[in-house]
Amino acid sequence: MQFSRSPLAWGLVALAVGVGCGSEASPPDDVSGTRVVLGTGQAEYEPLADGASVPLIKGIQGAFHVWISFLAYGFDTDVLRMDLTTRWEGRDDTALGAPGNVGVRATADAAGAPALAFVGWPAVVFDATCGHGRRLRIELTVLDTEGRTASHTRHWIVDVPEEDRSSDCGG
Repeated sequence: MQFSRSPLAWGLVALAVGVGCGSEASPPDDVSGTRVVLGTGQAEYEPLADGASVPLIKGIQGAFHVWISFLAYGFDTDVLRMDLTTRWEGRDDTALGAPGNVGVRATADAAGAPALAFVGWPAVVFDATCGHGRRLRIELTVLDTEGRTASHTRHWIVDVPEEDRSSDCGG
């Protein structure tokens, strides 16, 4: 069997190798090729893999949050519908949702691919001061007005500053 030397064939090989090497990107969610990659960051998108540590932030009104940012691919819009949920792993009773429309801006990811970025959402965490070292599940779904959708889930280990840790966590 003869292997093709066309640019398309080499591109498919490169794609297959990249997918097999544990890329940070999430797979396409539907046939339109849309996808979203969840990360962190208050001022700019910062990739953060599953199992990584994320700092808990004390907000000015007393609630605690983690910073959420994302890159969306395959969408052609300046506003996406975002449905975001945080919950402690294994504890559905701790789910907090944050739905809403968010403005996105055109950018390029670290590899130079075009994307839409949303940066700096303070995702509130239930009973946050008892979460030091626990796994937080973050679920994100984005949707455009054409009905295209993409979802991504991450599990991050929460780092609660010592001065904010509660001594009354009930085991």
